Amino acid sequence: PADGGSAVGASLLKSKSVPAHVVRDWQQADWQELPEKDYGTDFPRLFFIPQRPKVLTFAVLLVLVGLCLTVWKSALEQVGLTSFLFLKFLSLPVVSVVFTYAHIWGALWMTFYPLEFFGIAGMQLPEQPWGLGWQGIVPSKVRKMATIFIRNLTSKLLSVEEIFGRLDANSLAREIDGGLSETLLRVIDEVGWEVAPRTWKKMPETVKEELILRVREESPQLLGEVLQEAKGNIDSVFDMEEMVVHALQKDKALLNHCFLCCGFNELEFIRDTGAFMGLFFGVVQMVQQFLFPAGWMLPVFGVVVGLLTNWLALKMIFEPVHPTPVLGGRIVLQGVFLTRQYEVAAMYAKIFIENVINARRIVPAMINGQRAGALCDLIRREVEMAVDRCAGSVQPLIAMTVGKEPYEEAKALATDRVIANLPTVFFTAEAYIDEALDLEQLLTERVRSMDVGDFEQLLHPVFQEDEWILILLGGILGFIVGMLQWHILGT
Repeated sequence: PADGGSAVGASLLKSKSVPAHVVRDWQQADWQELPEKDYGTDFPRLFFIPQRPKVLTFAVLLVLVGLCLTVWKSALEQVGLTSFLFLKFLSLPVVSVVFTYAHIWGALWMTFYPLEFFGIAGMQLPEQPWGLGWQGIVPSKVRKMATIFIRNLTSKLLSVEEIFGRLDANSLAREIDGGLSETLLRVIDEVGWEVAPRTWKKMPETVKEELILRVREESPQLLGEVLQEAKGNIDSVFDMEEMVVHALQKDKALLNHCFLCCGFNELEFIRDTGAFMGLFFGVVQMVQQFLFPAGWMLPVFGVVVGLLTNWLALKMIFEPVHPTPVLGGRIVLQGVFLTRQYEVAAMYAKIFIENVINARRIVPAMINGQRAGALCDLIRREVEMAVDRCAGSVQPLIAMTVGKEPYEEAKALATDRVIANLPTVFFTAEAYIDEALDLEQLLTERVRSMDVGDFEQLLHPVFQEDEWILILLGGILGFIVGMLQWHILGT
């Protein structure tokens, strides 16, 4: 299932360690989902006030145009260039600049937005951005992208064993001990009144005090054994990939936030470069139309410029992967995103650790994930043994008083109640878990030390599959603009 919900329920029900009603309660519990978060993500603006040098350059160009239409008007008419014809030729680079700048910005925007499919409901191809409508490439492929992302991370940067190795079983047990002790005491009292109320009421206070004492003694041992065994077989009880994929599927804005924060400078650079590419191709087109007038060349040129500029813009982000000197080393070419690996590493690590590797995501994934059955089997076994140990020397008296079967029934009921309270118990250690799993600095250093080729593979596969759609869109828009120019300007 896309969100893993049905698989989660099946995993726990199959294990039979968690009562069915508890599984249903867990799936509907508030702690299952984090509240929606506004990340305040910025996207390069389409309209903005340029820097002063660009404004001055534009002002100088306007002055030159004004001179051509006034002071130099007669000189231009002598070579057959009337004011109207001059403006027609001038419109070519102007339109090219506006068109190229706008469609490159549009291609970048369509990579990330809209977060949800915009179009006719039910008419989107599975895990594709298009259909009878559009969804941003990144959010439409979030499951696949998140899978690639976490596999690269755990294979090249941080293993699951290394992440959980930072949790000390004894320290975690101390954090949880108080909550677990209180839960055990409350559960024993509740079960006593439910299973054998008369016997429980008449039971000597010394026996109850013995039970309470043993519960307080057993809690740390129970926790230590559970946590130590879980850490030693972490892959069998916890699926990191499932947790990350589920988190990003539920919060598509988070993946966008990660890419846009890390690559904001590059996106702005590519947007601005679009205007310069448009100016270059516009001037070439103007010269071509002056020397070889042909109206049909306008849509042809539009297609070529649309395809080529979008292709160049997308390639500039990640290619060349390695620094490539040209002109005898005077110029070194490299993907604009890859040149900032050192700076990007810190942002990447901060966003990932703060929003994904934390107790609020790990605890639900461990006790309600697809491998939660194995963990709950382990916990149930240890809790049942702990209940027997708590009964200790008074166990024969309890069994004799209420009978063996009621005792076993009471033990099973007590275990069910303890397991039902697991989320509350584990969340008491939320602060410790987050502090112990503070991997931001370590992840930053490892991303910085990655080979640039591995760094490129960490993020580039996200875009590669659907680059052709954005390139093709540039060609289509170029053809439309060219046809409009031909219709308006003629030859």
